[in-house]
Parts: sequence; structure tokens; C-alpha cells
Amino acid sequence: METIWGGFSAFLLILSIYWAVKGGRRAQKITLSAAIIIEVIVTFTMFMDWGYSWVEESGIHIAMEHNIWVLVPQLMALTVLVVLLGSKLRRAWLAFMLSILQVPVIFYSIYMVQMDLDLSMFTIAAVICLGGATTAAILLLPTVVRTMPDEGSHLWKLVFANRLGVLQGIRAAAQEMGLTYEPPATILESGSAKGDRPSGSWVIHSHPSLWPPGYGLTIDIDTTAADIQQKSDTGSVAGIGNNNHHTLDIGDNGLHYSCIIRTPGSVSRDDVVHLARDLERLTAPGIT
Repeated sequence: METIWGGFSAFLLILSIYWAVKGGRRAQKITLSAAIIIEVIVTFTMFMDWGYSWVEESGIHIAMEHNIWVLVPQLMALTVLVVLLGSKLRRAWLAFMLSILQVPVIFYSIYMVQMDLDLSMFTIAAVICLGGATTAAILLLPTVVRTMPDEGSHLWKLVFANRLGVLQGIRAAAQEMGLTYEPPATILESGSAKGDRPSGSWVIHSHPSLWPPGYGLTIDIDTTAADIQQKSDTGSVAGIGNNNHHTLDIGDNGLHYSCIIRTPGSVSRDDVVHLARDLERLTAPGIT
């Protein structure tokens, strides 16, 4: 049973990480709803039978007559729900941390009750509490990733401290070039920008990269400038940051620049702005 549940939890964790990165709002709402339902079920296990059929010991009865520890799983689940819903998801990170803490606390509380009573506690109610706590913590990952802290707050500075240059650079490039800037949609991103320029239609996007490992910055320019191929061999466009890997692909319909930044903290605001200028020089009509 432990092996099967461990394998399921590992699979669910990988799936939840994928949903957090690629799933979008719909996946986040589905996993959040599932986590809330699971925590509600854990809360209501206080009314279930914590013994066997010939014993008939509900959680409430055990708490009132024998050992109050039996209510710890329900109180932990209720605390997660209060923090999560009471803050309107603004404290989703705290609810996530509490849900992780919930697992060992529930295990310890069930162990304490089992040691105190002449009664095996490995019943359906205990299994629901342990399994539910583990599953809820995993399912909260997409919500944590997609819940942005208030800009300028301590949490915001902690999340973006290592990518502040990339974030500020994308914003500055958008302002300088008249593009529409979009703030990060998740804590894994650093913002994006898009819009039309004389050089073509621009899209700037930032995202983590699993392979090659690092942080990705991509710039796509949809242009039909006739001399883009000739100007592309100037070698004037380089990567940004230290130890980076970058590519510059040019085709009939435009330009695609991709850079994997090994150390995002080494990138400054001006690095991103200069990169955007270099790429525009390649695509701007009449510029050589």
C-alpha cells in the first residue's frame, strides 16, 4: 500500500509541477478546487468512525472521552482552509507551507492516539487524513505559482531578487519601444511585452528552462524586411549575462532570438534594453 501511494504521489507531484508551469488558469482553478474539497473531507472525518465496526468510536467521541489529539488533523485542515480562503488566495504560500506541515503533524497525532488507546487507528478515517493532507499539499502547487505577491512587498522582493534585472529590462524595453508590457503571470516568469514597431511585430517573453538548465528569454520579431538576411551576419547580437547559451534564427518571416541565462542575477536592466536595440537594428527597414 505504501509503495502504491508513494508512486501515485510522485506521479501527482510531477503532474502538478507541469500544471503549475504550463497549465494556465484553468488547471490552477481545478487543482485548487480539488485541494479545498479534500481539506473539507479531512475536516469532516471528526464525525467518522475511527475504530472498527464493533467498536464504533467517532473522532468527536474519542476527543471528548479519551484523547484530544484525534482532532489535530481536522484542525490543521481547517487552518489551511481559513488561511487560503480567508486571505482570498493572497496567502496561498502560507497555506501551502501549512499543508506540508500538516502531513507529519497528522502522522504524529494518529500515533499518539494509537499509543494511548487500546485501539488500532489505521482505519479509513486515518487513511483519508494522511492521504488527503499529502494530496492537498501537492495540488496547491499551481495556485502558489500563479498567486503573485504585491509588488514591492518582502515576498515579491524574495521571489524576484535573482531576476530583477530581467524583469526591469523587459519593462524598460517595452516603455522605450512603445510595446504593451504584461507583468509576470506566475512567480516563475519575469514579464512579457508585445506590440508593433516599424521593424515588425514584437513579442518578448521570459520563462524558466529545464533544458538547457537556466532561465530563458525569447524575442520574436515578425518582419518581412528584405535585407534581414544580409544584416544578420554582422555578429552584433550576443547573449546577455554570464555563461549563457543563445541562438539567433532568421527566416523568411522574421527573427527568433533565444537566450538561456545561467546566472539571472548577472543580467542588468540595460543588458535587456541593449539586446532589444541590437535586434531592432537587424530588422529595421533601411538600416544597415
